[in-house]
Amino acid sequence: MCNGLCCYAEPHKDGSGPTYFVCNPASGQTRTARILEPQANWKLIAVNLAFDPLKSAFYNLIFVTEESRSLGSQKMIRIDIYSSETQSRRQVLVSVSSNAGFKNGVYWDGAIYWYHQQRNSMSYFDIEVGVCVEPQNG
Repeated sequence: MCNGLCCYAEPHKDGSGPTYFVCNPASGQTRTARILEPQANWKLIAVNLAFDPLKSAFYNLIFVTEESRSLGSQKMIRIDIYSSETQSRRQVLVSVSSNAGFKNGVYWDGAIYWYHQQRNSMSYFDIEVGVCVEPQNG
């Protein structure tokens, strides 16, 4: 749920990636977004909805996938940003520490924030710029 919009997924009948729905409970409108196809070596770990009705009537869906092969202390993350305005997506690849967490993201002021409980830290992804920032150790 993000500023009144709700996002949910249903498995697709043909066994490929799920279909995502963004609905507005107040208006009863629902839009479908079948964005990602499953890819070998990549695992979907988070889907976030970014919407601020004071700035725009459009929303973004943020898909976070991680490469199943680890790079030691680092892991490769792919962030796909789907825009309802352009009905297209763009992709950002970032390398993050292997213990970075991306569950339970919250949208605020143009970015998705993820709190990592074990590290007691927060990471964020600036949607417009396409940059993922992790806290520095030490």
